Amino acid sequence: MKIAIDVRMIDSFMHGLSRYAYNLIKGLSGIDTRNDYVLIANNSFLNDFVSSRDNFSLEVTSLKLYGIRGQILLPRLLKKKKIDIFHTPSFACPVYVGCKVIMTIHDMIHVLFQEDSSVVHKLYYNYIVRKAAEKASRIITVSENSKCDIINYLNLSPEKVVVTYNAVDERFKRSNENDVDEIKERFGINGRFILYVGNQKPHKNVRMLIEAYQLLRGKVNLKLVIVGKKDLLFYRGLNDNMLEGVIFVGDISDALMPRFYSGAEMYVSPSLYEGFGLPLIEAMACRTPVVALSTPSSDEVLDNAGYIVNENQPEELANCIDTVLLDSNLRNCLVEKGVERIKQFSWEKSAKKILEIYYQVHSDNNLPQ
Repeated sequence: MKIAIDVRMIDSFMHGLSRYAYNLIKGLSGIDTRNDYVLIANNSFLNDFVSSRDNFSLEVTSLKLYGIRGQILLPRLLKKKKIDIFHTPSFACPVYVGCKVIMTIHDMIHVLFQEDSSVVHKLYYNYIVRKAAEKASRIITVSENSKCDIINYLNLSPEKVVVTYNAVDERFKRSNENDVDEIKERFGINGRFILYVGNQKPHKNVRMLIEAYQLLRGKVNLKLVIVGKKDLLFYRGLNDNMLEGVIFVGDISDALMPRFYSGAEMYVSPSLYEGFGLPLIEAMACRTPVVALSTPSSDEVLDNAGYIVNENQPEELANCIDTVLLDSNLRNCLVEKGVERIKQFSWEKSAKKILEIYYQVHSDNNLPQ
């Protein structure tokens, strides 16, 4: 087979989508030397990756991930390369491709939280993604909760949607104290801190986390560190009192992220909705306890390995954070449960399942119209 994988989201700063795409191709390269893979990119970041793998090649294009031009020109590129299967690890996909298509749709955030999306994303999702998903041979998603949402909101048959869980990159492990101290000094973090990783869109509920943190400041001496590109609109909506003790460090490279997780007293997820929630398992891999607002996806991913917050209220979140901070036995218990829980998630296992899907789709003689 000749398989094209869209990797236009991959660069040096790995967020959830790009991290998924990178670990997908890394996992496939470790188990499959038989089939040929063409990686469609916007840059040369993956040059070293493909140069060390005989059955991988890089095709750099100027077509943007969500651009309208790609609806016409990307299928031409796939035809030119004689592609059998096109796998897009995101919802960016032409409606008419000309070969078999597999889409990974991580969640239904653009449907459930339309206020978080730009006008362009809303139009793209409502008119292009729905049609592309309907025509795709398979939809891969990352949790049973996302599968239910995709079936309901895109009106797809359950058999068409397959769950393959995300996993933890091998670099996510406990960092030594010297490495932690180095990043704390570099980013001006004095003393203990709790950590949040992600954007500040409304469904991420970061304002509630900050409100909970401010309720704690009179009891405990620690900072709140927020990793992720600073949303200026969100930031300007916070008054000076709310910002006391809060440190926005911006985007952080993957190489440094284990140090942030390892240095934190705990990782806190206030999010109202996730497809999966990679930071949850990355924190657990770094032996950091996790406190998370109860949602179908976080409950599914954490099982009993995190401290669950049952009410979306700053007071409740503050109490839960305080409880975990004060109870060393509870913290140790959460760490050990987290270490066991992440053993259930493996990029190799997910890559094997996805490779099986490639073979199933390839053997199906029905080409999507």
